[in-house]
Amino acid sequence: MPIAAPPAFSSLQQTVAAERPAPQPPRLKVVFAAMPRADPAAAPGKPQIYSMNEDGSDLRQLTFDESVASDWPVWAMGGRKILYTVEAPPGREEENGIYLMNADGTGAERLLATRGLVAQPKLSPDGRSVIFKASWEPFPVVAIYRLDLETMRIHNLTAVGTPELGLDTDARWSPDGREIILAAGPVRDGIISEPQLFLIDADGGSRRQLTADRFWYTDPALSPDGRLIAASTYRGEAWPFPPERRGQFPLPLDWHLVVQDRASGAQRLLTRGA
Repeated sequence: MPIAAPPAFSSLQQTVAAERPAPQPPRLKVVFAAMPRADPAAAPGKPQIYSMNEDGSDLRQLTFDESVASDWPVWAMGGRKILYTVEAPPGREEENGIYLMNADGTGAERLLATRGLVAQPKLSPDGRSVIFKASWEPFPVVAIYRLDLETMRIHNLTAVGTPELGLDTDARWSPDGREIILAAGPVRDGIISEPQLFLIDADGGSRRQLTADRFWYTDPALSPDGRLIAASTYRGEAWPFPPERRGQFPLPLDWHLVVQDRASGAQRLLTRGA
């Protein structure tokens, strides 16, 4: 069922709904989150957002409030905007939500205000809605939601195909905005285990499983023509999230980039996992 979203800035709502993505600038740029350190021995601070050119030059910090975590940045509107999340400390939860700012870090405004944490936001190709991941009551465990920027209503897309509970993550729009590709799997030791790849329609319907094996799949993306799927995959024998590394990055070895033909299911590994 649709969930009413808190009020957002009407001017921003109109801007996002009306604008359409423009071509990417000729020089590719990267946007990412990183934890700054005063020195190598110091504990890292909360994530901040940065951009740089594809060759590593022109590194720029775009967010500067180190009392909050600014994370999950992605380009939006053809590279003119950046979509990201904010997680504030206790007592300032009213600042949590999904934000949109200019590519140079200016003009930050909030699209969605929520006391619950959200992650992995993605703006649809037509600029009319945002998908994101959240663990919200009363729907367990984790689901993909869609925020309609014209009505400001939220829809649980995971619940359409799996109404009892959700284990969905890493959602990304297809280039034409008609489908969403994601990873989903059972939970083991509090972590989604052996996630496989799935496709759903933009409204959450027609859930189709694309892989069914013992490997892990994360961060999938469809090619511009929709024929190929790229993903990260773990193909080692060890558990990639051992208890002694809880809260850290998974084991660095045996991860590959894989490309799968959507029609035939044939796969091709692009890296050696070293």
